[in-house]
Amino acid sequence: MTRRIHAPILVMLMLAGPLLGQTPQPPAAGNSRIYILLKPSVASPGIARDAFSQRMTALGVINLQFVTNANAARCEAPAAAQAAIGADADVAGVLPVDAGSPAAPPLIAPPPPAPPQGPVFSTPPYIPPQQTIPISAGVPMAGGMSAGMAMLTDFAGSMVVKLLTPGSSCKIRLRGPVPSIPAEGGTGAFEVKASGNCAWQAVSTADWLQVKTEVNVAGTVAVAYSATRNPSGHRQAAVVIQPVAGMGPLRGHTVMLVGQQ
Repeated sequence: MTRRIHAPILVMLMLAGPLLGQTPQPPAAGNSRIYILLKPSVASPGIARDAFSQRMTALGVINLQFVTNANAARCEAPAAAQAAIGADADVAGVLPVDAGSPAAPPLIAPPPPAPPQGPVFSTPPYIPPQQTIPISAGVPMAGGMSAGMAMLTDFAGSMVVKLLTPGSSCKIRLRGPVPSIPAEGGTGAFEVKASGNCAWQAVSTADWLQVKTEVNVAGTVAVAYSATRNPSGHRQAAVVIQPVAGMGPLRGHTVMLVGQQ
């Protein structure tokens, strides 16, 4: 991996060899001369630097020379090994020795001056005046209805629709003891309390158990039932509270079991 270095640091590294009395020699065949930027862990001589040198030798690095007071080292390395050198834990970056200082940006000629123009006159956009129609204005419409009356009719119609449209939430609560009818037959009743937007009716699950199926709405209603004579043993049916067509599902307890001896 290669990182960008400021020009002063690059010049200092390039001059480090001559300052130490070293004469640059051509690199070996297949190698290139590079600077290895070191992290503080190997900037000074010691065990860490010795281990670093051994790792570089294993990667094919030769002529490794540490630059004093620069946290860097010069060396020759195969081009294929430079990526592994840059990935070393103690390396901050890799830079070619022959890299020049950053080139100055090319000069861009300023654009030619714009030709002189005459005075510019701007005309504000025309905004037509808004016309308001009071509710009481007698602007005739189809059927002899004015605009104001049409607005009131639409508003009132939407309010009526909202008031008459039932919601989808209806809660049912059943009250009373569990019905038990003797074998000879009989009648009974239990209480249904409905709250919310409701439209419901009671139905029976057996022919021998009769119940009124009239439609009821929110409020408290007594649901009456009757059972015929039971010629055999114990039997059981249910009275189910269900929504009428077009209503949403009911919430709460909607089933009452009825037993007969």
